[in-house]
Amino acid sequence: MKSYSELLQDENWKLKRQIILKRDKSLCSNCYNFNHLSDLFVGYIKRKDDSGELLVGWNISGLRNSTIVDLDTDYNWYMLYITEKEKIDFNKLKNYVVYFEIKDQHRNIVAICEEDKNYAGFHSLLSKESNPYRKKEFIKSAKYLQLKGLHIHHTFYQEGRLPWEYPNESLITVCWKCHEEIHSNQEIPYLDINGKCVRNLTPCRRCKGAGYLPQYRHVENGICFECRGKRFYELMV
Repeated sequence: MKSYSELLQDENWKLKRQIILKRDKSLCSNCYNFNHLSDLFVGYIKRKDDSGELLVGWNISGLRNSTIVDLDTDYNWYMLYITEKEKIDFNKLKNYVVYFEIKDQHRNIVAICEEDKNYAGFHSLLSKESNPYRKKEFIKSAKYLQLKGLHIHHTFYQEGRLPWEYPNESLITVCWKCHEEIHSNQEIPYLDINGKCVRNLTPCRRCKGAGYLPQYRHVENGICFECRGKRFYELMV
C-alpha cells in the first residue's frame, strides 16, 4: 500500500494538480501568494550593459547557467543556479525579479516573474520595507515564469478515493502557510463510500495533515514519522 506522499508522486496526481493550478492561475486562494513569497529573499536579475541579454556568470561548481542578482537585504550578489533555464520563457524586452530561500547554504528559487522597470542599483534604491516586490499588489498581479511550492487542498476526504479522484470543485490552490492554517483552524470532513460524513479529521500536529515533510524528502521520501503518512489521527488506527 503506497503512502500518501508516494501517491502524490503519481502521474495521475501531477496531471490533476496542473489542472487545478491552471484554473486558479497559480495563486493561493487565500493570500494570493503573499504569504508564500513576501518573506523570501528578493533579487533582481541584472542585464549586460547596452544589451538585451541576461547577465550570466559561473556558479561555484564551475557550471554555466547561473544568474547574478542584486538583493534588497544587503550589498552582496548571489549566484542562483536556474536548473531549467531553457524551459523558462525569458523575454529580452523584460527584466526579472527572483524570490528565493536559503536553506543549509543552498539557494532554492521559488519564483521568477517579469518586471517592466529597470532599477540600476536595486539594493541601494529599495529597502526591505519599501520594496514594491514584497507588496501584495505586485505579487498578486505578477506574470510568473516559474513558481514552485504551491499545494492543492482537498476540502474533504472520502473512503476509497485516490487523491486525483476528487471533483475539481473540491480542490483549491493554497500555499504551504495557508494550507497549515486551514488544517489548524477548519474541520475537514471524512465521508464514507456512500458520501455520508462520518467524522471530522484532526490533522497530524507535526506535518499539519500533509503526510510528509518536503525538507526531509531524502529520508523515506519525506514521510512524516509522527503519523507515518496517514495525515490525520483518525486514520492512524
